[in-house]
Amino acid sequence: MVGLKNQGATCYMNSLLQSLFHLTSLRSAVYAMPTEDLETDSMALALQRVFVQLQTIETAVSTKELTKTFG
Repeated sequence: MVGLKNQGATCYMNSLLQSLFHLTSLRSAVYAMPTEDLETDSMALALQRVFVQLQTIETAVSTKELTKTFG
């Protein structure tokens, strides 16, 4: 298991994202969200990418792409 990089004042969001990631049914729902027709800066697509990275890579995951979608 790896964690999320803190961008500065994102620790609460990171805690929430990690908690949500570990809810198997929620993770499955995030993966099932249709994203083919979305723009590359969509929140749903960014969340899917964060979850995939949490599941597959061996270093801390950045949330910059996700937080950028918040505006």
